Amino acid sequence: MRYVLTFDGKCEEFDSLSELRGFLARNSPEPKRKDREPIDPRWVRQACDGVMVDVRSSCEQWAEAYRVSVEVVFSIVADRFIFLQSGVAERSAGYFVEMANDILVVEDELARQILRAALHPNGELNQRG
Repeated sequence: MRYVLTFDGKCEEFDSLSELRGFLARNSPEPKRKDREPIDPRWVRQACDGVMVDVRSSCEQWAEAYRVSVEVVFSIVADRFIFLQSGVAERSAGYFVEMANDILVVEDELARQILRAALHPNGELNQRG
C-alpha cells in the first residue's frame, strides 16, 4: 500500500506507514508544551470533541454533495483512521456500501411489518386507546 501526503504544497509518496511516520516526525513543528508537563485530560477531551465535530460536519457535507448516506461515509472515514494507525489494510468502500444496503433492506422490511400490524384486514388503521 502506498501513502500519499500533501505537505507544504508538494505531494509526497511513501511505501510504508513507518516511512510516512518518519517524514511527519522530521517535518512536524516542535510541540508547544514541554514533554514533562502533565497532560490535562479535560483539554484533550475538548480537543478530541472539536475534531469529532469537524469530521462529522465534513462527512455530512460530502455525503450530501454526493447523495450518499452520511453513516456510510462516516464509517469509511473512521475505518480508514483506525486501519491507517494500526497498519492493517483498510476495508473497501464496497464493504460499507453492501452493509448500508443490507441495513436499508432490513429497515424497509421492519416498516412493512409495523404497517401490516397496524392495519385491519380491511385496510383501515387499528385504533388504540
